[in-house]
Amino acid sequence: MSSFLTFDSNEKKLITVWSILKADIFPWILSAGFTLLLFAGVVLLIGSANPKHNSDFIEASAALYTFGAPFYYALVVLACLLARRSRDVGTWILVGVLIIFFVPQTEVNLAVAILPNSVLAAITAMIGFLALGRIVEYLRMRYVIKLDKPQLSVGAFVLYCLLVLGSTFLNSSFLFKLLWE
Repeated sequence: MSSFLTFDSNEKKLITVWSILKADIFPWILSAGFTLLLFAGVVLLIGSANPKHNSDFIEASAALYTFGAPFYYALVVLACLLARRSRDVGTWILVGVLIIFFVPQTEVNLAVAILPNSVLAAITAMIGFLALGRIVEYLRMRYVIKLDKPQLSVGAFVLYCLLVLGSTFLNSSFLFKLLWE
């Protein structure tokens, strides 16, 4: 993933919402969408494999989740590689965290309730972790390294914070139990 110092808006010395949309958010959303479409296609193929048994999407995804764990791991690896656009150590740490903590779906949260037995929880957590990483990178650049330019605009900072909060909301079992039980 490229640094803030290589963004297009460095001539103005201000990182705008449009520049983070182009550099970060659009690739993250596209990788998440591609991964979820690939998951849905494989589940629909599995669901249509037995013509005598008319299984729905949830049953087919449960069968894939039960017997096809390596497929889930491969989807998480694919999503992280597409979103970060690199194969550095940070990508593999992110893959490991997502596979260990989000693929097993041991707790019910909103992402699991929306699309059970899927990679939606891991994908939303990936977007939240990437946005949190950008916030940490910017704070480190401004207050530890003490670079004055480029500055992150308020809108860009709020957008990153909204992504982190949205991911936390979708993946928090505590909030799910608090609001829906």
